[in-house]
Amino acid sequence: DSIYVEVDSMPNFQGGQQGLLNYVLKGLKYPAAYRDSCKTGIVELALVIKPNGLVEIEEMLDFNALGLDFQWEAIRMANRSSGLWIAAQYQGRQVATSVPIRALFKSDQDRCKSANTAFDNAMLLGDEGAQLAEQNKPAEALEKWNAALALDPNNSGLLYYRGSTLLALDRRDEACADFTKAKLLMGVTWFEPLRKLVCGQ
Repeated sequence: DSIYVEVDSMPNFQGGQQGLLNYVLKGLKYPAAYRDSCKTGIVELALVIKPNGLVEIEEMLDFNALGLDFQWEAIRMANRSSGLWIAAQYQGRQVATSVPIRALFKSDQDRCKSANTAFDNAMLLGDEGAQLAEQNKPAEALEKWNAALALDPNNSGLLYYRGSTLLALDRRDEACADFTKAKLLMGVTWFEPLRKLVCGQ
């Protein structure tokens, strides 16, 4: 089936955005064997929502290299949403299209509070860096990315954005180092053509 890139209306989860948020919060399970590990991070899934509301996973990115147990829990949560979606509309008919959904993993153990706080602060700094980059302030953005990665050094998303900012500042070798580390962490990246262009391999 064709996956439409342009649609008149995007898919809706039953209950809207709040319904989707509630579903993810209730449906996502932190792997029991890792509760004491304090692993924190995001697995992002690209879901194809079919015309009948069923779900198919198109792509998955484990930004923090959490591993297979976490990836499986994200897949399980996404698959169970099948049938809870109202498909996209295009020219008066229901069509298949892709939507992103993020699974955020945080341990509920008391000893993991500092790891959770460090992750949250890194995400806030990352958002500030993105805003500065959009305002064409790469040097100020770089300071935010550096601070974020000091808190969360194995976050592939942050590595990509810092690498992009370093590239804008013509610091190619440092950009290559960030892009390559992200690839090593994730195995598969969405920016491999850019990494090869910058790194020459």
